[in-house]
Order: sequence, then C-alpha cells, then structure tokens
Amino acid sequence: MWKKLWKWKGPSRTKHFLWLVMHDRLLTNKERVRRKMTADGNCSHCKDVEETTEHILRKCSKTAAIWEKFRIEAWFSIYKMALQNVERSFKPPVERRQEEVGWRPPPEGWVQVQTDGSVLSPSGYAAAGGLLRDSLGRCSSAFACNMGKCSITAAELKGAIVGLQLAWERGFRKVQLKLDSTTAIAIIRDRSDDDHRHGILAKHVNHLLDRDWDVSISHVYREGNRTADFLANLGHSLTFGTHHVDVCCSDLCRWLDYDVMGISQTRIINT
Repeated sequence: MWKKLWKWKGPSRTKHFLWLVMHDRLLTNKERVRRKMTADGNCSHCKDVEETTEHILRKCSKTAAIWEKFRIEAWFSIYKMALQNVERSFKPPVERRQEEVGWRPPPEGWVQVQTDGSVLSPSGYAAAGGLLRDSLGRCSSAFACNMGKCSITAAELKGAIVGLQLAWERGFRKVQLKLDSTTAIAIIRDRSDDDHRHGILAKHVNHLLDRDWDVSISHVYREGNRTADFLANLGHSLTFGTHHVDVCCSDLCRWLDYDVMGISQTRIINT
C-alpha cells in the first residue's frame, strides 16, 4: 500500500497527508490527548464524540455537510457517462440496412430440415419443432417436442436431432439443416469440446451427420424460419415427448402457404 502511495504521480503535500491518514497520525484531539497536549479528546462540533481521524474525514457533522455539497452520487454518474462516451468514440459506427427475409427453398433434389427451439419465460419450460420440405415447399413430415425444463440451446439441438433422424428414416440423403441459432450451430461445428454442458446433444447431432449422406448446416434468420417457430411453440401445448404433426393441419398449412407465396418480413441487419 505504501509503495503504491509513494509511486503515485501526485502533489507531495497530498501524498504526505494521505500517509498521515493511513498511519493515523493526523493531529486530532484524540492524538493530542495521547501526546498530553490537551485533556479533552472530543470533537469541538460534535459534543461527547471522540475526534478521531475517521471522525474528522467522514463522521463529523461539519464534514458530512461538506461532502453533501459535492454530491458524490452525481460525480459517479458523470464519470460513468464519460467512460461510455470514450468507449463509443473508439468503436466504429455500426451501419444498418433493411432486408426482406423470407423462406428460401432448397435446391431441386434436396430436402430442407427446418428446426427451432422455444423456452417460455419465466417458467423455463422448453419445446422444439421442425419440418421436412422439398424445393417446391411441400411438407412431407412435421414434428413438435415438449421437453420440460431446459435451455434454449438444448431445445435447438434437440430439434436438430429429431429433424435429422426423421430425414434419415424417410430415406433422404441430400439434406439442408436450417437453424436460427448461431450458438447451436457453433456447438455442433466445434467437435473438440465434449465436456460442454450441451456436449451430449452436440455429439448426438454429429453422429447423425457422420452417416453416409450429404448434409449442409446453415443459419437462417428467424423471419425465414417462421413455420418451424410455429411448430416449436405448438410443442408447449403437447404432453412431454416428441409428437408427429399432421401436415394437413390448417394452422401449419397457413404458414406453409405464406412461405411458398414469398411473404417476407423486414429485418434490420447490422453490416
């Protein structure tokens, strides 16, 4: 502590004063009594209260009134604002653009697996959903899962697992896997971290990917994944487990039609 004080690039008088404070050597009335310079060790402003170093600097009524005029809370706010302004000045301005985002079909001969996860707040109950569709937008299979309580990333990974399993069982060997979670995609691609909290789910996805088929994984904005989002939210209303959803369901057909008709949503994208 003392070395830091003497290395401080401040006025010598200030350093000397701080040294006296740290060593409790200010000539307070308590110190004067110790040196037999007076018989009264109390503060001259606060009756019946011993005048110590702490009392002079903090607790004395006169001192407290002075500190009050400084409005320390306001100075902390000003300091925080100044730091934020400095931080912003070093960051390049973020450019934003509007983009119309909608469903994009897979190439002819491929099947697209769209999946999504959902977690209700504050309960933490999770669900997942997804569907298989061809280049014309036709849906061959759809599912929804009620998962109980888990994280949103676990729900996203579960959706990918069920979607890939369904595609394999239906005999598809050229598959596009679309997720709107960059976190889930990063975990799937990072095969080195089996100890990750979602490592078991990620390993399950990778075991499916390692089969003899062509699978591409890519990110899609939420606005382009609306039908999978509908199915994930549907999972909250179902019993625990995985359920196949009737592809002729009127609500599902409505979302499928929106996609095929090219109905998009505007999204603000940082560039």
